[in-house]
Amino acid sequence: MLPQDQMIIVQQYVSICFITELYNNNFLESQFFNDMKFDNESIKDCIKAINIDNDGMFLIFLYSLLLIPKEKIYDVYKDEYDALDKKIDGLKIPLDSTYPASHKKYIRHIRNAIAHGKVEFKEDSIFFNDDYRGNQFCVEIPRCKIGDILTDLQKILLNYVTDLKNGRSF
Repeated sequence: MLPQDQMIIVQQYVSICFITELYNNNFLESQFFNDMKFDNESIKDCIKAINIDNDGMFLIFLYSLLLIPKEKIYDVYKDEYDALDKKIDGLKIPLDSTYPASHKKYIRHIRNAIAHGKVEFKEDSIFFNDDYRGNQFCVEIPRCKIGDILTDLQKILLNYVTDLKNGRSF
């Protein structure tokens, strides 16, 4: 049995994989879903209306992929997180920052924006705003690029889960 701080990351990773597969396999169109009984049947209609792929689920995914893992495994997988920062920077997306030009810590600031509820959804983009000690870091990421970022974050957690499975100690 894994220690709690490791198990929670594994559980978050597995839950994201499970929810993604429900979506990929059109679970909301399945007979199983149609036959499900809810204490409040109107919830079923809400679920069908908003689908699995929605802004709230996106935030849940990012929370699971960033908040606790960033605190627990960042140092071990720093190279992977740094590579993702460079990949995001390569997208040449709009960035408004009072930090020095060399400070392109997208993952850190996206994580902080999520933690403090400073995320704004627009039709084609998602804005992440992190204010800290008089500095601001606001980045606009096109929705069409978010999936790639989620996939890369999932890969980092998969590396962690694989390392645990192979007996690596942290």
